[in-house]
Amino acid sequence: MVTDDQPAHAAYIFSEDASYQLVSRFRHSGLPPGVHFVGSVTGPWQVVAIAEFDDLTELPGIVESVFGGGGSVDPGTAYALGQNAVKRSVYTEVMALVRIDVKDVTDSDGLEELRGQLTEAIGEEFNFVFGDFDVFACVTAEDDDDMLAKLFVLHGIGAITRTDTLFIIDYVCAGDDAPKAYRRHTRKD
Repeated sequence: MVTDDQPAHAAYIFSEDASYQLVSRFRHSGLPPGVHFVGSVTGPWQVVAIAEFDDLTELPGIVESVFGGGGSVDPGTAYALGQNAVKRSVYTEVMALVRIDVKDVTDSDGLEELRGQLTEAIGEEFNFVFGDFDVFACVTAEDDDDMLAKLFVLHGIGAITRTDTLFIIDYVCAGDDAPKAYRRHTRKD
């Protein structure tokens, strides 16, 4: 859910070798300013962070505050087109972050059709992005079978050519709707 009091910009940051302990560390110390979510995930990356900020020049400092000198950041880090919609409202036991590649969307009608198909398949937690991929989404499900069904629906959308699915192992989030055990507000640095 995008709101007026939410920062204007967002970025999705992927580290292939950051410590899985980042989640635990931030759960206890609080999230750095500008960080909305940090999660350990399966797949080619170990940690994904969601940054939210009002000025693009803040992004390098946010990345440094999360990953410091340890861990590299994937050069494919994505910049959201608009405010962040990922990990804003829906939290379930089974969640996955999905990087989505699309093709043959050549005009605003095609974009609106894709937006409608994505919303119908997975809900509203997705953003179109600048980066190595085109859409970043969070798929939530009640159980593994529900997750599998939703992922197969994504694969059936004609414009989608490829997905990278990163199951969320553990996370900490600044969202007020996040379950209490996973919620930590941003610390004041």
